[in-house]
Amino acid sequence: MNMGIETFLISSTVLAIVAQRLVRTLCPHCKEPAPPLPAILSAFHAMEWDCARDAHNFCRPQGCPECNNTGYKGRLPVQEVLE
Repeated sequence: MNMGIETFLISSTVLAIVAQRLVRTLCPHCKEPAPPLPAILSAFHAMEWDCARDAHNFCRPQGCPECNNTGYKGRLPVQEVLE
């Protein structure tokens, strides 16, 4: 619609829409185990997952020369496809 295409043409030609977001990944060299914050645990409870504290491995960034002392190295795509 922003490109000036008629709306009836869009609805008859679009097969799928892909939404993507990049998230940072923890550096594998310096990440360290850490207990999750209560807010994070409550988010897991809201999604109806197995929320036992020992059921998941939580880590936090530390920082090392490999990641330039940021604690993060690389990105991972999180995608959603709507047909």
